[in-house]
Amino acid sequence: MIRELMRATHAAAAGVGMIDNIPFEWDDGQSGGSFSPLLKLLPVGAQFKSVMSTSVGNSLRGYRVVFGWVATHSGMGKKDLADCIWNLTLSSNVGVLAWNVNRDEIIGATSIELGEQIVKRLIEYRDDYGMTS
Repeated sequence: MIRELMRATHAAAAGVGMIDNIPFEWDDGQSGGSFSPLLKLLPVGAQFKSVMSTSVGNSLRGYRVVFGWVATHSGMGKKDLADCIWNLTLSSNVGVLAWNVNRDEIIGATSIELGEQIVKRLIEYRDDYGMTS
């Protein structure tokens, strides 16, 4: 299900293309320097992370999307804007799986709908980032 969400997010970003002449970039978490999949809209990004339970033998507990600054080699450009974290859970409605964000922020979204919301939130986060000093 998370792979479907990442594909939908990547497709939504590709549909938008770029913001202020800055293109969306996809890092699969294996070849681009990130430890997990990351949608970039420099200087920020939305990183897809697994949440593991250490108390139960390191089993998968869920997923989250973290909106934050994308690290650079020089470390330059970081501003004092807190990361925005979306904790993702799944629910079932008449046998159809759907995404929820932070329990009740977004409820019952398809992967396509949530992918579009992730792109929208990344654009908003970039705007907020640009207004901080």
